[in-house]
Parts: sequence; C-alpha cells; structure tokens
Amino acid sequence: MAIVVFGGCIAATVVGSGVPDWRTLGAWIFVGLPAAVIVRSWWFGVYVDASTVKVVSWYWTYRIDRDSLKRVTLQNYNGFATMWTGGGGTDFVTWAVLMFEFEDQRGKVREFPATAMWWRSAKTAADELRDLLGHAPYSEGARSEVRRARR
Repeated sequence: MAIVVFGGCIAATVVGSGVPDWRTLGAWIFVGLPAAVIVRSWWFGVYVDASTVKVVSWYWTYRIDRDSLKRVTLQNYNGFATMWTGGGGTDFVTWAVLMFEFEDQRGKVREFPATAMWWRSAKTAADELRDLLGHAPYSEGARSEVRRARR
C-alpha cells in the first residue's frame, strides 16, 4: 500500500518535473518523506517472542505482554485507506482486508490497522499467532465470524 501511495509521489516528482532541484527543502520533503515511509513499511508486522507480542506500524512500535492477551481476533480493516469509517463499509478494502485486534485480560480492546492483510494471509497469520499464544485456531467458517463481529 505504501509503495502505491507514496511511490506515486516520487514518480510524479521525478517524471513530471524532470530532475528535482535538490537544493530546495521541498524536493527533499516531497521525495524523501515518501521514500522513508516505503522503507519503514518493510518492517511492518506482528512479531512474537517468549514474553512479548510486538506490533510495528507506521510511526510506532507497540509491545504487548503475551500473558496479558485474552483474545486475538481478525476484524475488517479500519484505517487510512478507508478513512477510519468504522470497518463496516461495503467497499472492497473494508470487505477484503482484515487486521488484528487484541483484547487484554482487563477487557481493553485495541485494533492495529498496520497489520492489514488480505483475507487468506490474515487467517494464516492469525492461526499462527493464536497457536504461539496457546489460543484455539479460527474455524473454517472464520470469514463469516469476522464479518459478523463488526455488525
């Protein structure tokens, strides 16, 4: 996603105006910032070690104590691409892209749009994460479970 959005900015700058004037701050911001975002996106994801679940997103890295997690679920995507509309829309991104949601032992629920994945990849990743955490895997009907959870 980052490559599509910000790669277009880089291409438009280089192609549309010829060679940018690198002596200006604007050229560095318009090309450098999207390039930094693309590089950052290479580390997106959810990482699990012996005591921590680490979620790496655009600007932040979240660390969650493994033992504090009560529930790991998938939800319809709700983030930048859908302008945070609540994840219950009918557009393609909301329907086809899922993200992780974690609930801790106190009942606090957090969604992580940076974990957005296509449905099949999300189910595989969720099953692997749930297995590492000792939670039951999703059932075969998990797609309908996810959609129902948002309504």
